[in-house]
Amino acid sequence: MKHLKRKTNWNGGAARTGFTLIELLVVIAIIAILAAMLLPALSKAKAKAIRIQCTGNLKQWGLAVNLYASDNQDRFADLTYPTGSGAHDLSWMPFAFNTGFYPSYLYNNKFGSVGKERSKNDVIYCPDDSWHRYAEQQPGYSGNLVGYFYLPGRDNSTVGGCGPVSLGGNYDSSGLGEWLYRKKLGGQYRLAPIMSDRIQKYGTTWTDPGSGTVLSVHRGAGNVPAGGNFLYEDGRVTWKNFNNSSPAATIDVGISGGGWSCYFRPAELTKGPW
Repeated sequence: MKHLKRKTNWNGGAARTGFTLIELLVVIAIIAILAAMLLPALSKAKAKAIRIQCTGNLKQWGLAVNLYASDNQDRFADLTYPTGSGAHDLSWMPFAFNTGFYPSYLYNNKFGSVGKERSKNDVIYCPDDSWHRYAEQQPGYSGNLVGYFYLPGRDNSTVGGCGPVSLGGNYDSSGLGEWLYRKKLGGQYRLAPIMSDRIQKYGTTWTDPGSGTVLSVHRGAGNVPAGGNFLYEDGRVTWKNFNNSSPAATIDVGISGGGWSCYFRPAELTKGPW
């Protein structure tokens, strides 16, 4: 029987077959460097994928709004509901939408509840929306929240702002009330967006003062949003980068009140009419 010979090194000693500690540390360092180089690229790819999905969601909303208008004499859905209907702020839609507008024109809304978060690919929400997914699980929000700002068809006598009604403010706080009060497509405010991503802050912070949850979508360093999508009457969606040093240079405040600021005015667009 042939015997295997043990490997020997040049001085006759047994040859080592493992790695030294220094070699292992060098390999780990190389892996760490490569990971550090790849992570920003992966982060950018993820942010781009989220942005694309949000754009797709808004395009579906645009189709739904236009389908509704074609069935209703070019009118937007009516959001001038009485107190208790759930439609008093930009991301709060009527409870009645769950049995009317959504299943007929968009989809069957399967909203979140206590202990049950809405899915990440839900058309009504942006994938990285965390605040309204959190809020929807609280009592009293049974399917009236959306992850976007929806503007037209609202009541010009409703006190709202972009925070709860009790915080004060109104839809015309920045002189853009007519964008929200309009009831039909076309007309003198036809260039105004009808929806946008939810970009908002409270005071100087981008987190909810009560829960600490991040308020806006498309957030980057310090939870500052990178920008937002805008949906227009003709169904097109455009993206505006958010300038951290001067937000109004790209996306201006549309409503403010009670410490809240909601951004939905493209900076290059005047208040109108046009």
